[in-house]
Amino acid sequence: MLQFIRTHCLRSVAPTIECLLLFFLNLWLFGMNNASIALFMTLSFMQMQNDEFRESNMIKTTAIYLGLTVMAYLALLHVAACIVINFFVPFAIIYLFLNEFNPANQLPYELCFILFQMVPVQGGRELGFRLLSILMSAAITYVLLVLYSRIFRKRIKKSSILNLTKEGIASVSQQLYAVARNDTAAVQEEKRKLFEINKKMSEYIYGNDENIFLKQQDGQSYFPFIVVFQHINQSVDSFLHAKHPLTEEDKEYLVHLAGLFRRAGEEINKQVSSELLTELITFSSEHELSDAEWDYSFIYIINYFTTALSDLNTLKMHPSRKFRYKTRIFSRLRENFTLRSSKMRFALRLSISVCPCLVFAYVTTLPHAYWLPLSVFVLTMPYYENSLQKSFDRIIGTLLGIIISAILYYLFPGYWEQCIIFILATFFIYATRRYAFTAIYITCSSLSMSIMMESVEYLFLYRIVYTLIAAVIVILASRFLFPTKSTQEIRNMMIKLVEIDQSLLKELENAAKGLQKERLDRDWILTSYLTSEKIEARYRSKDIVLMKGKKLKQQESDFLPFIHDFLRNNNYLITNLTHIYTLIALQPKDRVKIEALEPLLKEFHQVLQCVKEKLLQNKEITEPSPIQIREIYDNAYINSKMSHSAQEITNLYQVVSSSR
Repeated sequence: MLQFIRTHCLRSVAPTIECLLLFFLNLWLFGMNNASIALFMTLSFMQMQNDEFRESNMIKTTAIYLGLTVMAYLALLHVAACIVINFFVPFAIIYLFLNEFNPANQLPYELCFILFQMVPVQGGRELGFRLLSILMSAAITYVLLVLYSRIFRKRIKKSSILNLTKEGIASVSQQLYAVARNDTAAVQEEKRKLFEINKKMSEYIYGNDENIFLKQQDGQSYFPFIVVFQHINQSVDSFLHAKHPLTEEDKEYLVHLAGLFRRAGEEINKQVSSELLTELITFSSEHELSDAEWDYSFIYIINYFTTALSDLNTLKMHPSRKFRYKTRIFSRLRENFTLRSSKMRFALRLSISVCPCLVFAYVTTLPHAYWLPLSVFVLTMPYYENSLQKSFDRIIGTLLGIIISAILYYLFPGYWEQCIIFILATFFIYATRRYAFTAIYITCSSLSMSIMMESVEYLFLYRIVYTLIAAVIVILASRFLFPTKSTQEIRNMMIKLVEIDQSLLKELENAAKGLQKERLDRDWILTSYLTSEKIEARYRSKDIVLMKGKKLKQQESDFLPFIHDFLRNNNYLITNLTHIYTLIALQPKDRVKIEALEPLLKEFHQVLQCVKEKLLQNKEITEPSPIQIREIYDNAYINSKMSHSAQEITNLYQVVSSSR
């Protein structure tokens, strides 16, 4: 019971305080029309409270709210403006701000845009007061976030990027110790742990804000550790599957290296000592493993790790320094400007669905007409399955909420009694995570607010009618209007991974000719890891559907099982290719055998193209010829890595071919 209270109630205290404070303060200073600011500002508070708080996020969010407030005002000036603005603004909210890790992160912006059309202002003076109200609410939210981060700094620190990095380094150390002891079970356990840490780090860097990785503090300084952890997991595999056992010297090497990693993990909270950095460099040059490939691989890992620690030291000495990095914002926008993009399809579907509802609410005289577009906004999700489930939950939750609200209104019809009901319902909105229950409390909260503002005549009837109509609109739109199903989106993202592989092959050829790009390894691995994480998220979602007993089409059912094998092989491939790219880019170009490299990369590309065609379900493709391994460099290690890449590409084709 105590655990239930702690899990489901204590976490709602902070957002409830934020919401009620803003609601009643705005009600007192700026009137009921501006009290609804508390609803979307609290959602922003909740999104930021679990992260290491950044002032830039608060400034950006406030600026967006101010812009949406002005657009909502302009949309109510004329029916033509209503049509145009209410089509393009919802589209822009999704296309520009949707975080593909968290499809609900744009909800505060949607609420802001709709709520300010539900409760319009008249004239520039009232608009000015509304903008002032937003600035005041943002300032209060900022103060509360600062206080929250200080009061709960230990809990926040637990999930920080620095702490995840420390945990990853400790896991690496434990893996190396376990390999030296021949403890296979411990190695596998640490590999799984490190894989999860890598996923959390990727989500931390890219999940909350797609552009965070462009900032040195959160992305560029911690990203190298993700690369190190990925290489360690692959390198340890080579020990587990080695044809010959480790020598005593190999075990001593691993134990010594594990100790260095352990010390780095202990020192990373402050400043990694120059003595440790020097010892890492000395170790990589004076010690070696019995297998040349192992040795080359660990030299690369140790040097990469040492550089990452050094860069992190520089960051701590100069925390305000910005990393100069050419952003890919416009290229990412262009990348999604296609109907194959789930973001584009979702943005179009939402705009086409909600625009007529907003126009209807504008021209009609029906009370509470804006409940219809608001419900459409909330229920529309990127994928058909999610929209369907959420619509059913909303209907059930609304019906139960109306019954509860009607009973409470019969028993407690007074203003202050309804005010208490509003406060309690608000608390439970943030205490639950299951949407059906959330819908109950949202209904109770919304109805109690409406009762405080005006007459209750037909209020409950309007609520259920608008909810039912919105659910029908959302289900039909998700089914027939640019539909996106989970399995098809998984295929599209897997195709994107193959296209990343093909692009890297081209850049590998350019590097051999001296035309390499700066920091390409981060760019490509970033995109690859991000996409892999999104596939994992969609796969886990589909597993839930399967466990609920819902049937899939036969081709979808056959498609699901090979996803893990595909991701594992592709992650190995992208890591190998970027490793080779880095090595070739640093070496004299006359050491590369271009006459051998070009046909080999061409064969790689042809097999990957067949993989892509298989994913596109093109049945009329010819089987690719086997890859002919060639020596492309005067270095056995690089040639071995190319051979491994060829094997991973072949494995990718076999994995995809095994599915129907």
